[in-house]
Amino acid sequence: MAVNAKRIYRFIEVGGAGKGFGFMSYWVGKENLFGCQSGIGLVIGMIMYSTAEHVSEALLRVFYITLSPGAQYRVNSIGVAMGDCLAEGATVIELEVTRTTGSGDKATTVVSIEKYAFPNTAYTEPVVAEVLLATGEELAPATHPVVKYRVEKSFPNLIEISLGKFVRQDSDLYRETAIPQKKLANAIKQYAHSVDPERVLFLYDDTVFGSAKDGFLITDSAFYYHNGSREFCLRFNEIASVDIDSWVTRGDSTAVEDVLVVRRHEGPSVEVLASYPALKLEPFRDFIACVLSLTAEGHTKDVDGYVIVQEMPEAVKLGYLKLLVWLTYQDDGLIDERELSELQVLMTQLDFDAMLRHAVRSAIREPAALDARELAEAMAAEAPRGSEVALAVSLLKDAVRVHRATSEGSALDSIGVQQLAATFEINSEQLEFIEQACVQDEKILAGELSDSQMTASAKILSAKAAAVGVPIAAVYLSGSVVGLSAAGVTSGLAALGLGGILGLSSMVTGIGAVILLGVGVYKGMQWLMGSPSRDKASRRELMLQEVLRIHQKAIANLAEDITFFAEQLLELTRDVGHNKLLIDKLSRELTVFANAMTRLRSREGGFEQELVSETEKRAI
Repeated sequence: MAVNAKRIYRFIEVGGAGKGFGFMSYWVGKENLFGCQSGIGLVIGMIMYSTAEHVSEALLRVFYITLSPGAQYRVNSIGVAMGDCLAEGATVIELEVTRTTGSGDKATTVVSIEKYAFPNTAYTEPVVAEVLLATGEELAPATHPVVKYRVEKSFPNLIEISLGKFVRQDSDLYRETAIPQKKLANAIKQYAHSVDPERVLFLYDDTVFGSAKDGFLITDSAFYYHNGSREFCLRFNEIASVDIDSWVTRGDSTAVEDVLVVRRHEGPSVEVLASYPALKLEPFRDFIACVLSLTAEGHTKDVDGYVIVQEMPEAVKLGYLKLLVWLTYQDDGLIDERELSELQVLMTQLDFDAMLRHAVRSAIREPAALDARELAEAMAAEAPRGSEVALAVSLLKDAVRVHRATSEGSALDSIGVQQLAATFEINSEQLEFIEQACVQDEKILAGELSDSQMTASAKILSAKAAAVGVPIAAVYLSGSVVGLSAAGVTSGLAALGLGGILGLSSMVTGIGAVILLGVGVYKGMQWLMGSPSRDKASRRELMLQEVLRIHQKAIANLAEDITFFAEQLLELTRDVGHNKLLIDKLSRELTVFANAMTRLRSREGGFEQELVSETEKRAI
């Protein structure tokens, strides 16, 4: 028979004092860290070392079997060999089991075959490093290691053993895909609002009834803890040192309590008392020390949620716009007023100041000098670690947006868009989805979809996003394709569609907009749920108001840019003879900017008319 199981964890010392630690996981029919199937009989052990110099050993695991008394066991066959990749459900060992019942003339002997399969785990490529048993070997009733295997080097694999050392009830520790979705939703809503659910590596539920509203969760950038009034967050890249001190408390009596002090590079320390539920202080200190060593090796990230482009470092924002300038130049070797107006609106959405707009103008004046790969590498180097994928998706959304607003045909056929997608490793299916998201936004603003159709369409889009591996919230990190800022997404699209527009599953509906901005969600939910204070304005009216505001500001910014060119032109005309070529070039550039101004004013007028029309509909 094949044996599979779910498991809880009991951690044990292995390898000698000071050398390392590991665990055995006993199968008892409770879903946990890896979420395996129910049953009895299989044990997995792990060996892990707590410092960076023992990384190789830290990635070793041991596959165990536990044999019960009352039978004789002989190894019938070993199903794996050195170098094999352990696949889920693959038979690792097959035993011949002899059981005798009764005695004397009534004795009955039954011989059966039992197969022990490799369970579902979070590992990507577990490879057999050593086979520890041999065919024909007799085994006594006990726990036996069968094979050692090595797993891929990753942050969760390097820390997972140390987690079970400091929790008080290791049966409530879950890893990645084995985390129950309801528990994850509750934990994020209760104490980790800004975390992207896809980035959660481990969750510990410290509640009696399993809600997970108390406990902790871990991403590759932070540790979040909550229990009643006790709450803290440790961002790994901010930690400078960790140690245990003693506190003297005075009240009716004097008492001494150990406290874990985590010092940051900047800002106040975090102090964790020995009395905090769910944590054992000394093992927790060892865990933080382990994380410190892994941080030094670059295994941790800066962020575990979405950072809107507007709040990125200026070097990232500038690189973002320069890449789009490069793109607009690729199709026909020039940047016209249509392309310039789109770039101007995007700069307004991203809150570019005069200095940043000046830097973009310089790129627009010499677009042939731009190199997409160099710009992409420079932008990635300055972006917060952990935001790379979301930033790439957002950039490609804006590339598609610019193409659709300035060129005929699908963006999928644009050589420039294709090159940009290849640079950021966005595949054709993902690019097709991004264009579908842009098309839907255009339909929403054009008034082609009713409120109910918007909601239905957004749910379909959300499902497609998951299927192709695009975090749909990332599509809106620079704002909407139709000209809403990221703040506009929160107050407009996000607040009015939440789970659908942001592509967040139902488990986090209601906190979705927090992932973008962290503000405006409650007001948006009141609107969505029809509270007594709900404004009766249509969704489209709210979006039109935001789009109109962005265009008005873009026109003001463009007026400043035109003034800059006019002043330069005036200076050059003082010596026409020497500056004729520069004057001609600057005059052409000024004409493009003036035409872009005319185009934006025309669009502004159109949006004003649409807003009036939408308001009149509501008044009827």
